[in-house]
Amino acid sequence: MRPESQIVNPNRHYRVPEDAGFGGLAPLALLVLTLAAVLGAVYGAVSMHLSNLLLNIALALGCGGVVGVVLGKLTRTFKVPGRKIGGSLAVLAGGVMVYAAWVAWMYELFIRMFLVLSPIEIFEFMRVAMEEGTRTYGGRTLTDVVLVLVWTAEAGLLAVPVWLLHRRAIARPFCAACGQWANEEWFMPRLSCPGDPRELAERLEAEDYGVFDALTPIARVRQPHLKLTLSRCSRCRSLNVLTAVAVACAVDETGAAHFTDREICAGLMVNEDGLTRLQALKSRWDEFVAAEDAAESFDDDESVEEE
Repeated sequence: MRPESQIVNPNRHYRVPEDAGFGGLAPLALLVLTLAAVLGAVYGAVSMHLSNLLLNIALALGCGGVVGVVLGKLTRTFKVPGRKIGGSLAVLAGGVMVYAAWVAWMYELFIRMFLVLSPIEIFEFMRVAMEEGTRTYGGRTLTDVVLVLVWTAEAGLLAVPVWLLHRRAIARPFCAACGQWANEEWFMPRLSCPGDPRELAERLEAEDYGVFDALTPIARVRQPHLKLTLSRCSRCRSLNVLTAVAVACAVDETGAAHFTDREICAGLMVNEDGLTRLQALKSRWDEFVAAEDAAESFDDDESVEEE
């Protein structure tokens, strides 16, 4: 994506409505943080009895992944589109998982005799454990810096998937007018790339939608091309967000083609004129794909007859 200083018309770019969805924030936070505490405790209790490092990693990623997926699903259900609010909740959920894991881990370590909940007591125990060592991998007891690195890695394996999966879940634009996520998508992956992609982005940002008239579908060939994706609200049809990606092609010494994607225009709000021209382009694309599929089907039938 180009730097903001190179954007011709920043007001034409989609901005996440951070002030939407506050009504669903409370139940969202309650459900997600409860799940994070439960799965964090499960990880802490089970990992205490695992001496296999790969199993520990898989368990941590699994627990973090479940919380991340649920957070993403509930974020869409409760319609909380704000990246700052959702991102903060994801970080908090990750922290709750790590804390619950430590609590459960110590509870198992004390043979279920003492339940330590105080952060000060947990910190003190961690300090002592760092000096004495409590974990053993491959017959070696981990202490000092090595143990701290293991704890940090575990915290990351629990918390990072939550944040990443949440970001993925809210990738689609949110229509503030209808209170729903963009639920329709037009995808045209192979279009001719006329001229400089940067100039194309500048023309789109300047609302020069005549550029769409010059784009044509192309076959699966080794040449530079464009990928266009339009996310839109099918209810009010006032939200139309375009992303354009330039695909470069390079052929190596063995003749293999390598494609490189470069996002040239992301989150561009398209007006009625642009939408009309995009609809015409999509019609050309649909006709091209139908003809391409028919040709492939004809070739397959001929091959069968020859056999």
